[in-house]
Amino acid sequence: MRVRSQTILKPVITGLVAVILVGILSISTVQADMKTGLEAFAVKDYKRAYREFEAAWKVGDPAAAYNIGMMYDGGYGVSNSHMEATRWYRLAADRGIVEAMNVLGIAYMRGRGVREDFHAALELFFKAAALGYAPAQYSLGALYYSGLGPLKINAAKAIELFTESANAGHAPAQFAVGQLLLEDNVVEVDKIAAWQWLALALEGGQRMARRPFDKLTAQMTPAELSEAKTALKEIRASRPTQSQAKSNSKSMEINKSE
Repeated sequence: MRVRSQTILKPVITGLVAVILVGILSISTVQADMKTGLEAFAVKDYKRAYREFEAAWKVGDPAAAYNIGMMYDGGYGVSNSHMEATRWYRLAADRGIVEAMNVLGIAYMRGRGVREDFHAALELFFKAAALGYAPAQYSLGALYYSGLGPLKINAAKAIELFTESANAGHAPAQFAVGQLLLEDNVVEVDKIAAWQWLALALEGGQRMARRPFDKLTAQMTPAELSEAKTALKEIRASRPTQSQAKSNSKSMEINKSE
C-alpha cells in the first residue's frame, strides 16, 4: 500500500487556510482578564472577549497575544486580517507560546499574512517541537516525509517525529503512523499496530482515516483483530487521547462554522 506524501502533508498544508488549528488559550498569568475573556468568547461576545484579552496583554500576558491573533484570523469581533493575526502570533511566539510558534510557522509556509519563507517556518517548527509541542512535531515530520522546502526527504526522521507526536495524542500524527505502517518500503509492515493507530486517529476526529481503517479491518483475520483490539485497550489506558492532548496544551477549540 503506497502512501502518497500529499495524504500525509494535507492537514499541515491546509491547516491554516481552513483555520483548523484555531484555539483560544486558557493559560494565563493574569487570570482575571483571561477568565473573563474566555467566558465572553464562549457566549460569542467577541467584542468583550477582545477587550479582555487586550487588557491581559497590556499587563504582560503572552497567551493573550495569541488569542487576539486567533480572533483576527477568524474574524471574531474584529475585521478578518491575516496580516494583523500574524503580527500578534509573532508577539506571542517571541514570548514562548508554542501554539503561536506552530501557527506562525504554517503562515510562513503558506505565505498567509506574511511572505512565504520556509526557513522561517522551519525555525519556528523546530523550536516548538523541541519544547514538546505535538502539532509542531507532526508538521516537521510531514515536511521531512515530503522533502518540501529546504529539507531533504528523510523518512526515518519523519517517522520519529510522527511517532513522538502520535504518542502525545495528536490525531493527524496517529493517522500518519498508521498509514506508514502499511507501507513496506518505509518501515516493516505491521497491520496490528497500523490498525491501532488508525483507530486512535478516528477517535481523535481524523475522518481521512476511515477508508484505510475499514479496508485494513476487512483484510485482517479474526485472530489479528482480536489481538489489535486487546492491545488498543492497553494503549488507551497509557497514552493521551486527542482531547487529553488538547487539555494538556490548555486550549479551547473554536467551531469555525459558527
